[in-house]
Amino acid sequence: MKPLIFIDTETTHLSPLIGEIIEIAIITVYPNNTQLSFCVKVRPKHIKTADKTALLINGYNIKDWENSKPFEYHAEYISHLLRYGIIIGHNVQFDYSFIKEELKKAGVRKKISYHTFDTKMLAMEHLPIQSTSMKSIRDFFGWSSFREHTALKDCEDCMRLYYKLIRSNFIQRLFWKWKYNRSNK
Repeated sequence: MKPLIFIDTETTHLSPLIGEIIEIAIITVYPNNTQLSFCVKVRPKHIKTADKTALLINGYNIKDWENSKPFEYHAEYISHLLRYGIIIGHNVQFDYSFIKEELKKAGVRKKISYHTFDTKMLAMEHLPIQSTSMKSIRDFFGWSSFREHTALKDCEDCMRLYYKLIRSNFIQRLFWKWKYNRSNK
């Protein structure tokens, strides 16, 4: 059995070719159920090319990032954490493409796992909601949105969603559908 590697990034732009990672969280769950968590703020090098809306959403400010290090400082360790296992994220290709681009810019030649799994797709299959954004999912389940759009909170909620949906059964999914239909009458 492979480790499950939950990821989330906060970025300065929607494109990995323009933007950069400013926060990353990785939670690895090993087959024996032990966990390793890594979360770090990353000092941006090109803040002038950042999308102002992206910075507003993820709460970037100079003060909170003043002691952060650039991505290169963490790159080898990040590639080590992602080298073997199933990488899971909510819209996983977004985070995965940013990580791959940042590792490339940092000169890290080590390969990371290409096995990915998207909880957004899992939510589309199992939940009777129109939007599968993390906000909609939190609202549906009554989860707190405190500290949303921070890498660790979003990574933890991605993991929570994965386990909730992967372990759900037909009766639970029927209940969710009933609950959704009842609240939208």
